[in-house]
Amino acid sequence: MAQNVYERYREAAGLTQTEVAEKVGVHPSMINKIEKGTRIPTLTLAGLLADLYGCTTDDFRRAG
Repeated sequence: MAQNVYERYREAAGLTQTEVAEKVGVHPSMINKIEKGTRIPTLTLAGLLADLYGCTTDDFRRAG
């Protein structure tokens, strides 16, 4: 299965799902679901993830 864009950015940042969840204020299962493609992040959460990963929300769409 192809790697999810959010997972690629997280791994490039050298972070675990738990670390990301703690930094953006969600449960680790939410990050897991986003990376599995069973949940779509809210615009707010996508923005927090982009800030954390040093990219823009548009980068998620382009890389996906």
